[in-house]
Amino acid sequence: MSRFGLFGILGNKDCNKLKQKGDKQFSKGEFYLALVAYEDALAVSDCPSEVTVPVQENVRICKSRLAVHNLELARSHFDAEDFEASADFATTCLNYATDTETIETARDILNKIDEQYDQFETVYGPDKAEQEFLPDDDDAYVEIL
Repeated sequence: MSRFGLFGILGNKDCNKLKQKGDKQFSKGEFYLALVAYEDALAVSDCPSEVTVPVQENVRICKSRLAVHNLELARSHFDAEDFEASADFATTCLNYATDTETIETARDILNKIDEQYDQFETVYGPDKAEQEFLPDDDDAYVEIL
């Protein structure tokens, strides 16, 4: 089989093309898609440093923007008392965050959520804290309405 066989075409990735793909997504504000393309570019073993250095900087920027975005979502969901979604966004923020202020803020939100569940447990008991608030069967739900 020639070097242009199925695995030759799919197996060899060009880091310049991956960088361009990431740059295109970056310019649109699609930071997650840009991050994926940039990380793929960095995974290419023979990628020259004139490509990897700017890609590494863009990876840092993408992670920072994703962390800030997820932190904003965590705050807004916390304010709306949607603690489960808030915890998910705060945890995602921690996956991307590199600066201590963002990390501390996300952890603070998670700690406040834990406090909310601790208060719920104190009032309603530990076995009720993990249960759904709505009944499982439809008849009981209709009776509540």
